[in-house]
This record gives sequence, structure tokens and C-alpha cells, in this order.
Amino acid sequence: MSKKTRTDKWKKAGMILLFWVGLAVLGMHLQKIFRAEDPRIYQIVEGFYNEPPDSLDAVYVGASNVYAFWQAPLAWGDYGYAIYPLSVAGMPAQATKYMVEEGRKTQPDALYIINLNGFKKPKITEQSIHYLVDYMPFSVNKFRLVNELTEAQGIGVSDRLEYFFPIIRFHSGWSELSSHVFGRSLNGLKGAISYSEFLKTTKDVTEKYVITDHKAALTEEQEELLSDLLSYCKEEKVKVLFVIVPQAIGSKKQAGQLHTIADRIAAEGFDVLDLVNAVEEIGLDLTTDFYNKRHTNLHGSIKFTSYLGRYLQENYSFDDKRGNPDYADWDEAYEKYVNTISGYATDFELLHEKRDRSLAAPELSVSSGSDSAALNWSRTENADGYLVYRKSSRKGAKAWEKIASVDSAVTAYTDTGLEADATYWYTVVPVCQRDGELWYGKYDMTGETVEILKEDNDK
Repeated sequence: MSKKTRTDKWKKAGMILLFWVGLAVLGMHLQKIFRAEDPRIYQIVEGFYNEPPDSLDAVYVGASNVYAFWQAPLAWGDYGYAIYPLSVAGMPAQATKYMVEEGRKTQPDALYIINLNGFKKPKITEQSIHYLVDYMPFSVNKFRLVNELTEAQGIGVSDRLEYFFPIIRFHSGWSELSSHVFGRSLNGLKGAISYSEFLKTTKDVTEKYVITDHKAALTEEQEELLSDLLSYCKEEKVKVLFVIVPQAIGSKKQAGQLHTIADRIAAEGFDVLDLVNAVEEIGLDLTTDFYNKRHTNLHGSIKFTSYLGRYLQENYSFDDKRGNPDYADWDEAYEKYVNTISGYATDFELLHEKRDRSLAAPELSVSSGSDSAALNWSRTENADGYLVYRKSSRKGAKAWEKIASVDSAVTAYTDTGLEADATYWYTVVPVCQRDGELWYGKYDMTGETVEILKEDNDK
């Protein structure tokens, strides 16, 4: 064989190799595009894998009742703890130990906070499997997770490939892809959420909320899942805290099953927080702190995050890392998240210990003038005064800024100098003095709205 022939042969082999390498790289990028499209899952799961190894105090595992209740940046701001949610919507109870195992690959010594609410009615859907595994790197753990969940669903071996290669399922969906999937980047909020329903919606769940000491028998499936999870935690010596969050389940039986699960776990020597009956202890208001019967809104989430953070402070030995240069991104996450929620939560809402739920929210009415808004509100019993807050649609306007403080005898205020073509929101907060400190009562979290129109100013 001539030297030229050998050279041509090597060139051809090199080109073939480059082709397959390029195809593999392209395939990897396509896999990142054709995944279950939920920005929350991307931010939470991809964000978790971005955390440095052995850097987290705790990993909070569970379904959407983890990320709707727990906001990691707020716990950091209060306590200096790095506690990340490893959570996806609809995560079935069957996946719990696999998600703990996934977390322990990089955070083996962290405390694992495991949410148990999904055990009351274990459920697997094809969508929930994709939510779990589409962002998970290939591994033996992923293989076992997919096999267990698909086998439970009766999905054949050949049809399981789409859970390892989601492009198989989503390849025809080019026209349905949102533009953001091509340019996604992590927002740096450590899994904290800010979707519209969570920020804006309040729902009275009082009628659906069941507070009971009833204990109900577990199903065979619940027994097997719980036994398997506890055996795994013991065998792998996982540091674990089990948590049941408050939800308006509406079923005495399911609430009773959660109580039974908590008792079984405690009997096995594990730490468990059964919070089904702890609504008042946490400070939750069933009329304002949920956006649907299963999830807290921003206001309830702030309270729950503070409560669980305080429990961890009292029962575990985590270091306060605020100001540590190795955790500068957590300091940044706190500042960024507080700025994100400032349009929906007042400046004092993070002062958890200075809230007085006995001070009722005033009934407020607002009318607009040419460049002003006239506010009138009802008196609140035992209030020593009122704070008036405003936010507006004007570019660069501060969100929920305090514009007035009046004593208890005043129930009216006129806000002047308003700009045309803008919308303004108002809310009034009752306050009282205790030992020289100001305590804050209930208020309308949405606020009353007025519009200042341009034609009003032209009259």
C-alpha cells in the first residue's frame, strides 16, 4: 500500500470519527431541548446539579409541595443555611429513595428532608416520569428508577427508551417548543419559585382543611413503599428528617393515614414532623396563605420556610454561612429573590415574629381624582395605627412602598401627585405596639386598584 493510499485511508477514518463525534454532540444538545418543558423543573433540577459537591447542609426531596412551601434563599437570609429543594411536580412516592440516592452522589453528608405527602395517595403518570428523569444524567440509579416506574405502569421494555432519550417522544414537537428552551440559563435563585399563580393568587381553603387526630390503616402499597424507604435509609445510613406539610386534603382518611405514617417512622427512630394539625403553630392563615388546596402561595411559603428553618436551627447543628465567600452565590440569591417577591410581599412580611393575626384586615375603598387617590377604610379593633402601602405600574416604581403612617383615629388618606396613564394599588395594614415594638396585622395582599387616566388630567 502506497504512502498516499495510507494517508487517504487515515483521513477518511478521521472524517468518519469526526462525523460520529459531531453527531453525538448534536444528539446531546437535542436531548437538552426535547425534555419535559417546565421552567420550574429546569431551574430546580439543573440548578441542583450545578451546586458544588459537599456544599449543602440539607437537600429537601419531594413533589411540588416542596418547592411551593420551601424557598431556599429566604431560609438562607434568616439562618444562613444552604438547603436546596430537589423536587419535581407530581413526583410519585415510588421515586423517593431514588431521588435521595441521586442527591447523595454529590451531597453524601447532607441532611435529607423527605416530604411524605405523596404517600397518602401514591400515583405514577407518564408525565411525572419524564419530569423526574429528563434532566437526570445517565446512571445506574436512573436506569433503576425508570424500570421501576415504567414496570409499575405496565410500560413495555421497548417503550421505555423514550425515558432515556426523550427526543423519541418529543421529536415531532419543533413547532410547539417555546423560544426559551434554546436559550435557557439558571436564574441563580437556588430552586426558589416565582410563577404567577404562586405570587398573585389567594384561595380560602378553610372548608377543605381537615384537622384531626384520627389514625387510619395504610394500604398494602403504602406499607410496602414506606418499609422500602425506611430500609434504604437505614442500610445507607442516610441522615434524614421526614416532613408532612399542611394541605387542605379534604379527606379524614388520608389525613389519618399521614398520621399513621408519621407514627411508624417515629417508632423506627427517625425524626419526623407531622404538620397536618400545625396550621396555627406555623402561623398559616387558611383564608389567605394558599393558592390552591395543596400549595401555599408566597405568603404561606414565607411562613413555612421560617418555621422549618427555625426547627432546623433548634434541632440540628448547621453553621451560619452568611458572608462566607465560598457561598457568595447564596447571598446573591437572597438579595435577588427578595427583589423578585417585593412586588407581592410587603417589606415587613419577612419579620415573622412580629405578626399579630388577631388584628383584622381593614375593609378598604379607593376612588381616583385627576391626579390623586382617596382611601377610606374600616377600623380594626385593638389597632394602634395603620400603615398605608402603594405600588404602581410606572416603570422603576418601588413595589409595595410605605407612603403613610397614621394613628388609630384616622381611617382616611389622600395620595396626591399621581402620574397619568398609570395603575396604582393600595393596601392598609393595622399595627399595634408591644413592649416598644411594632407588630403587624392582617391586610389585603392583593390591594385595591385605581387608574389615573390621561384624559382626567386634560380636563
